[in-house]
Amino acid sequence: MNKVASEISGDTIHLTTSELETLQGLFLIGAHSWTNFAQDKDAKELVNWIKVLTLCPEQYSGIEHGARSPVIALVRVLRQRSAYPETLTAWIKQHSTNRFLPYGSVADRLR
Repeated sequence: MNKVASEISGDTIHLTTSELETLQGLFLIGAHSWTNFAQDKDAKELVNWIKVLTLCPEQYSGIEHGARSPVIALVRVLRQRSAYPETLTAWIKQHSTNRFLPYGSVADRLR
């Protein structure tokens, strides 16, 4: 994923078939697992992952996950650390048609 993040060209992500298959599998991982995974990652790495996971469903079919997007769990981790960049919400909204990004559904936020 770090390799893919480092190769984002503007607003476009270019994936090999293997990378796409890997990312499709990553979108199936639950929020709790993403939260645990993110605990030892630095903020810059998480922001890069958020960008990859935001762009992928927009550019590749078959990986739309709505309110179950891993972006939501990673955003929560950054917010809990007080490390959420001010400009990231605008970036996500500009690059995604997923109405649940970046914060999830109302029901999720009330938990």
